[in-house]
Amino acid sequence: MRPLVWAATLVWSAVFAAQALAGEPRDGDLWWQAALGETVLQQHAIPGVLGPSTYTAPQAAWVAHEWLFSVAYAWCVAHHAERGFQLALAACAAATIVFVAARAAALGGGRFAGPCAVVCGAALTESFGVRAQVAAWPFLALFLLLFERRGAVRWWALPVVVAWANLHASVVLAPALAAIGVLDGRRPLRERLAMFGATAGATLCTPFGIALPEMALAWSFDPDAAFITEWARPSLGDWPFLAGGVLPAAVVLADLRARALSWAQRTMALLAVLAMIDHARNLATGAIVIIPLAGVVLAALAGPGRTWRWTRSDAGLVALAGAGAAIVAIAAVRGDQARLPARSAVAATQAFAGPQRVYCEDFSWCSLFASDPAVRVFLDGRTDAYPHAVFAAWNGVRSAAPDWDALLETYRTTTIVAWSHGALATAAARSPRWRVRFADPRVTVFVRSRERR
Repeated sequence: MRPLVWAATLVWSAVFAAQALAGEPRDGDLWWQAALGETVLQQHAIPGVLGPSTYTAPQAAWVAHEWLFSVAYAWCVAHHAERGFQLALAACAAATIVFVAARAAALGGGRFAGPCAVVCGAALTESFGVRAQVAAWPFLALFLLLFERRGAVRWWALPVVVAWANLHASVVLAPALAAIGVLDGRRPLRERLAMFGATAGATLCTPFGIALPEMALAWSFDPDAAFITEWARPSLGDWPFLAGGVLPAAVVLADLRARALSWAQRTMALLAVLAMIDHARNLATGAIVIIPLAGVVLAALAGPGRTWRWTRSDAGLVALAGAGAAIVAIAAVRGDQARLPARSAVAATQAFAGPQRVYCEDFSWCSLFASDPAVRVFLDGRTDAYPHAVFAAWNGVRSAAPDWDALLETYRTTTIVAWSHGALATAAARSPRWRVRFADPRVTVFVRSRERR
């Protein structure tokens, strides 16, 4: 592997470790993932409905597709090993970069494996966090690395798919990519069809069977996904999208001249580009697919090069990158822990006596109500399981629509946690039905005036 690959991996590893360690997790998914993991560890069963932690749709069917991630997280929390879990997620991102560079080299783009590693790290920053999709990245990269190999080693991609399927629903990409692989005329047709069938079957090796791919496909095309920031379309002002999406796509487009890719690879690239354009959340997965192909095109355009060997300057580059990575990591560990803007507001809400039904303008704040049986939330991170009516009501309240208070009354909501200068806070402050119980420059908590607390 080229020294630039290792240098880039070290630097990006430090960046990811800093992101994971330098602040409290901001992903609302961790709230229900911790609860799910605790349930599985205690009851040895995976729940099939949202349950009483939410008051808008407690009986809604739920495919807890991130169950293995949740169990690992809950176990680490129980053993005070959260930092180790966070570092493991940073290691997943680093492994993804290495696999992407290795795939570029295996496909014939080894001379540009280093730039591929650099660009891949930039693309991953878009969605990096303490979340299950990060744990799925190296499985996608490793699946492609093995899937495109020749010989018996190619079939090792199947156990990778099985593990991936129990971590994250993005495993539906595996049979889609295997279906594109059927177009690869360089392999016997029987082998191509067998690989596609085996890959599709491997995605069903979970406690949910066919329900998991059905859920993943339905949610991918569900209009309610538009309510989630990460599922919005990327913009040209988004530098990870420019570096990790637009740039590799432009390079692959040059294959019209280079003719270095097969039709199957071109179709893969097209699928990746369309996915990245459709949702910002797809940038990382799309980049994992397309970046090694861009390396192959660059190698074809550059022509044959001289044989490369390690030199002292190469070793110095890696050593310098390692030193810089260590500095970044140490600074992250020693730095102040960033706190969520709603932390104080949630603490004040939990101090109220009696059970509460809480509406959060930013539903990621629900993670801060973990393990509080007195609080039920309107909408939490298990967004794929909530019915459309709940999403529509949540959005109507957030935008302070004319019937916003009636929507909250329908669900017997007792408490609002809102941005202090947003439309909802302004409307609640003007309403005689609500009164302020906590306020700071960023977040305000309202309770119904008739509620005695």
